[in-house]
Amino acid sequence: MKIRHKLVISSVSFVVSMLFMLILLKFSSSALHVENRVVKDIGAIKYDISQLRRYEKDFDSRKDTKYFDLFTKGADIVQTDIKHLIEDLALLNLELTEPKQLTDILNEYQDYFNKIVAAQQRIGLNQSSGLYGRLRSSIQLIEKLITDEELFRIKIAVLQLRRSEKDFLLRLDDQYVDKFNRNLI
Repeated sequence: MKIRHKLVISSVSFVVSMLFMLILLKFSSSALHVENRVVKDIGAIKYDISQLRRYEKDFDSRKDTKYFDLFTKGADIVQTDIKHLIEDLALLNLELTEPKQLTDILNEYQDYFNKIVAAQQRIGLNQSSGLYGRLRSSIQLIEKLITDEELFRIKIAVLQLRRSEKDFLLRLDDQYVDKFNRNLI
């Protein structure tokens, strides 16, 4: 074999090996890109879930429905993040059950939060709404009706009832319910 043939074979094998390495580099970089997206998706899910928890606590402490709206929008964002994670895992040929379980858990969490918000709205978001408002307006109506000096004893009884009511609402202790019922008689 001549040197020229050896040189051509060597050059062709070099070009083929370089093309093979280029293809391998392209494949590994695309896989790395997808893996980076998976990591980013997981980080986004963790952050968005912590935001949901923050909105829940804000609603619980402030009783403002804007936090319910933020929670709902945040839950939609988490669902989208989970969908992207599932798609990226499929590109890596990974079929994991955890993202689907997370979706189910998130739906359950959202249902519980919706029930809490509905119950709080029924109870009252402030002193003049819901059952709080009805209770307050009823007591105020009774106080307006009791203006005569002869009914001073009844007014004191109503004030005692309100005191028991407020103590119960502040402390959530059943002894104040019993005290309310005793004063009612």
